[in-house]
Amino acid sequence: MQKLTTNIKIFVLSYIIVTIPFLEFLNSNINNIDRYIFNYLVSIYILVFVSISLINYIFLKFSKSNSQIYIISLSFFFWLLFRFKSIKDFLGGSSFKLSAELSLIILLFIFIFFIIIILNEKIYRKFYKFLFLFFIFQNIIILVFISLSYFKYVDPKEFRDNNYQKYVNHINKEREYFSEDEIISIKKKLNKNIYLFIFDGMTSLEMYKRWNAKKNIDIKAIKKRFLDKNYVYIDNSLVNYGFTNTSFGSMLQMQHLFTDGITKYDKIYKEQLFPQNISNLNFKKNKHPNLVYNLYKLDYKFIWLGSMVGCNIYNPQICINFTQKDKIKGLIINWNIMDVFLENTPLIQIYNLISDYFLKKNTLDFSSKNNERFDFTDEFLKNSHLSKNTSPKQNYFYLIHNLFPKSQYVFDSSCKKSKKKGIGFNDYINNYDCTLKTIDKLIIFLEKKDPDAVVIFQSDHGIDFNEKNNNLEAETIKSKIFNLIKVPKSCKNALNNNIDNINSIRLALSCATNTKPKLLERKKPKPL
Repeated sequence: MQKLTTNIKIFVLSYIIVTIPFLEFLNSNINNIDRYIFNYLVSIYILVFVSISLINYIFLKFSKSNSQIYIISLSFFFWLLFRFKSIKDFLGGSSFKLSAELSLIILLFIFIFFIIIILNEKIYRKFYKFLFLFFIFQNIIILVFISLSYFKYVDPKEFRDNNYQKYVNHINKEREYFSEDEIISIKKKLNKNIYLFIFDGMTSLEMYKRWNAKKNIDIKAIKKRFLDKNYVYIDNSLVNYGFTNTSFGSMLQMQHLFTDGITKYDKIYKEQLFPQNISNLNFKKNKHPNLVYNLYKLDYKFIWLGSMVGCNIYNPQICINFTQKDKIKGLIINWNIMDVFLENTPLIQIYNLISDYFLKKNTLDFSSKNNERFDFTDEFLKNSHLSKNTSPKQNYFYLIHNLFPKSQYVFDSSCKKSKKKGIGFNDYINNYDCTLKTIDKLIIFLEKKDPDAVVIFQSDHGIDFNEKNNNLEAETIKSKIFNLIKVPKSCKNALNNNIDNINSIRLALSCATNTKPKLLERKKPKPL
């Protein structure tokens, strides 16, 4: 009986220890975790839980001695792996060349010291109680923080009753962007296709020149190069919100997300955030964002490619080049989520080191699997309707979300992918150079395949490297975006410095259908 009780205690302690990394991940990403990511995280936890249970059972059944030590050591090792990044950052992070190697050595010494302690039977009995209390306390603290964050985002009943409908009315104010007469007129003719390419974290050309002073960048020449192809660069273009989910949310709603009395802590506004707002779940409920709603009324086909998790997971029916096989792969192992979950461990770096020096393979690139790359350009070029024999009677709207130049993967100025992971200032500049080349490539392709199309190359937000350690300056810098637009000649009079990321969408929709643009008054950017 005593043995059974002891074994149960060991099992419980083991589960308490391995739970911590999952709770830490949940706490760190609570504002960005939607239903799919949460469910995927739970499935990973269940897999780890079952694996630990099986290993514990094997140790207890077949090990004649020290089975408890093996079980606790294994669980502790799992927990210890997730301390890697904290130790590395403490040592100086990327600014210290050997921080990763030294962090691994420290982890190893901690683990060896742990083993030495628990091998001493006298010390172990007392140490077990300490371990139990220590890890219980960790779980409780993290759960408290998660709870505080959750309730922060739960609207009180009074708020929901008073403000929900008012807010919904605000968001849907432009639901009927076109009048019924306009819709009838538009559908009688063949309209223009629309291509919206979003380059994540691409700052303005002005900031690019400011940060790249050594190369003496001639942005006038860059603008002229675009203008020669009938593309107009919008000077002083600003994004309304400084994060991908809010920025995309406002573009897809064709409307500002916030009004007086509504903040980022209100749960109701989160329904409008990207990519949840174009998920299959919302589409089944006919809760289409305003842009998609209007496109469908005009018989446009809306196609999406990109995002960290993958369009094939969120909404296969609008995902380019989707197959059921892709979805199954993504559901089993979503490498982008795994990449984020494991970024605090040394596992990815160890794999890359072994691959580089022993296996002579490319470094681990989670993003290359399951249609979840950082550069979706080739995917678009190979699988758009332009590369297929598609009926010209169908109009298309493409939303292509490329996850660079802000990508954690580094490209050189020739767009060759580096083995380095983790982006610094110079890496960002190189990625920016590559992005400009990618835009040139897409311009040439579209000029050949769809010369009359309305095209937007735009960022979801800028980027800040804290060059002045000034919050106001940082917010201002992050609001400045790259914005390059091609519209018909009849629509060019509408191009001005009032064209922010929301008005770009409204302008494109109007210009593609030969209707009068209905632009919003530009508002001061919000750091949300």
